[in-house]
Parts: sequence; structure tokens; C-alpha cells
Amino acid sequence: MEKLKHLLSSRKFWAAVVGLGMIILKAYRPEFPLDEDQITSLVVVLVGYMLGVAVEDAGLPRPRSISILRHAPAQTKPPKESGQE
Repeated sequence: MEKLKHLLSSRKFWAAVVGLGMIILKAYRPEFPLDEDQITSLVVVLVGYMLGVAVEDAGLPRPRSISILRHAPAQTKPPKESGQE
């Protein structure tokens, strides 16, 4: 249930739904007032948006990774070699 809730709150998911909906609409209703070039441009913009959101999401800390970091042992610095600052 949690995965479904996460999916339905995903901006990437809804951008993909809009793009797929436009393609399906044009396939089944050729008289739709957008030509293929306009729909292609819309899909390209949506893909760019989804990639941007994916990059943004990749930089956000995940709750799971934060809890792992809290319980991870502290790392010590390796000893310095003589002559190096």
C-alpha cells in the first residue's frame, strides 16, 4: 500500500501519465487539435521534466539512508604518512 501511495504522489509518474495520455488520445482521435509535432514537443518537455525531477530526487536524502548513517560506525581517518600535511 505504501508503494502505491508513493507512486500516486510521484511527479514523474504523473508527467508520464500525461505524456502517455496525449499519445493515446492522438492515436484514437486523429482529429484532436494538436498535430504530431506538437505532441512530440510536449512529450520531449515532459521527458526533460522527468529527468530533472529524477536528478533532484537523487540529491535528496532518503529516510532509509539516514537511519543507516545514524547506526553506522564512525569512520576514522587513516594515519598520515610522514612528510605529508
